Amino acid sequence: MAQKYYADRAQATSTRRINDDSRRLTVLAAREVPKPRYDELAFSFPHASGTTTGGTPSHPGATCIALSVRGASVEGRLAPTSFEARYGEHLLVAGPNGSGKTTLLEWIARGAPGGAHGSIDAAPGVVFVPQVLPRPGDPLIPEDAWHLGIGEAGRGFVPPAAWRRPLGELSAGNQRRAQLAWAARANPHVLVIDEPTNYLDLDALESLEESMREWEGTLVISTHDEWLITRWWGRIHRLGGTRGR
Repeated sequence: MAQKYYADRAQATSTRRINDDSRRLTVLAAREVPKPRYDELAFSFPHASGTTTGGTPSHPGATCIALSVRGASVEGRLAPTSFEARYGEHLLVAGPNGSGKTTLLEWIARGAPGGAHGSIDAAPGVVFVPQVLPRPGDPLIPEDAWHLGIGEAGRGFVPPAAWRRPLGELSAGNQRRAQLAWAARANPHVLVIDEPTNYLDLDALESLEESMREWEGTLVISTHDEWLITRWWGRIHRLGGTRGR
């Protein structure tokens, strides 16, 4: 009698639990969270301006050199360095902290700083993404973005929920995404990015790496990110140490 009693009770408990689980599944199915409406955040840089497929110049007689650096140095900031980058080439500038990576990239994009020696000649259409987050007055950032947000220019880079928010109210990651979005839409001929992996989460890092790898234009980046350096697919130019930045 005792064995039958406990067996019947166990069976009743098991049946009740199964029924409870079935009811829970029915409720969950009715309240299923829908897939996000926007899943197009895979970064994509457009076809490079002024080039054909493969990154070569599209106009007859154009030189194959997109960037020429000849003995470029800045007192106390950058030791003399020389190199060239051809159209469609991807170049990573590496070096220890203080070797002058930022100084070099800013010179390429914005012109020679004070105390500069040597020369840097770049093809027209250089677009520069600095390593710091956007600030009012940055050439890449439209002034109304500080009040109206990035808008449709953020498509593919910034989640739509953030399009209408003033740029300064966005997270550091979304501000970085916005910088990259504006750089992509500037139709760069030569794209220069200082520390491209700053502020980005893992998914964004993977998307950015893939988009840079597939881009056919001339790309120059600097980084101290060892993960990116070890996976780099193009040429690496290393700077020596100095007291610069």
